[in-house]
Amino acid sequence: MRTVTSPTSDKILFDHHDGGHVSEIRLNAPKALNAVDTNMCNAIIEELKRWERENAAPRVVMMSGEGGKAFCAGGDVVSLYKAHAS
Repeated sequence: MRTVTSPTSDKILFDHHDGGHVSEIRLNAPKALNAVDTNMCNAIIEELKRWERENAAPRVVMMSGEGGKAFCAGGDVVSLYKAHAS
């Protein structure tokens, strides 16, 4: 297994298993119950585009959440509010 942290968000981890045929996108914001913010979405999009560019798309993509309490609590409305108010 190879873990790669997104260069744009440490809240997203990418694990590659089985020679790259299986990839896991891990939400890594357990204090926020893995609520997804804009940077996390952008990091996922960047990785998907990279897979397409490099013709390296896995056969299986899994998503999981760190911390054991929640897979994903939805959108991080606090960060969205702060971004909009700035």
